[in-house]
Amino acid sequence: MDPLLLLAYFTLPAAITLIAFAALKLHERSAPPGEDVSPSESEQHEQVVKAPINNGARLGTLNHSEDAIAVYDDVVARYDTAGDPGLREPVARALVNKGYTLSMLNRNAEAIAVYDEVVARFGTAGDPGLRRPVATALVNKGFTLGTLNRSAEAIAVYDEVVARFGTAGDPGLRELVARALADKGFTLGTLNRSAEAIAVYDEVVAHFGATG
Repeated sequence: MDPLLLLAYFTLPAAITLIAFAALKLHERSAPPGEDVSPSESEQHEQVVKAPINNGARLGTLNHSEDAIAVYDDVVARYDTAGDPGLREPVARALVNKGYTLSMLNRNAEAIAVYDEVVARFGTAGDPGLRRPVATALVNKGFTLGTLNRSAEAIAVYDEVVARFGTAGDPGLRELVARALADKGFTLGTLNRSAEAIAVYDEVVAHFGATG
């Protein structure tokens, strides 16, 4: 059967998964003789699950938000109970992306619930790869709370980001901490707490102003 026709028998997430797996196998076959490039089973699973997540992100940029959410839900349903530690980060990413997509649809209560799920499930995990999705979930939650005029709660969330990740050396985490502080300063400004806002902005400059 023509491979393109075969894809018609699968849901979109399943089709994307098959394509990713086929590409992975092609890469393995094309390796030079004697070169061991075969990833571990865990790495294979992680690469395969990232394909539908990326597809969900593309659907979101095309304003196919409901389709994107369906993709993220499918990722969680398929891989959440797989028992493979390498799949925890992609599952967390899928949840974060789902929360963001929900917020773009003004389904803010649902978005906040998803961000809370990420923090509750992965916030104490020892895997360094989970720290960035957790930080992203918190920053996004703070921003969403701010759009709902729940400023005090938003500030508390930004403070949590700084408390959890303020001393992190990872550049991605440092960027999220800087964003949390900047958003906190902005929120304080909307509350006419200008002196506090300026102090927070000064903190951003002091800690991150010399970052190359």
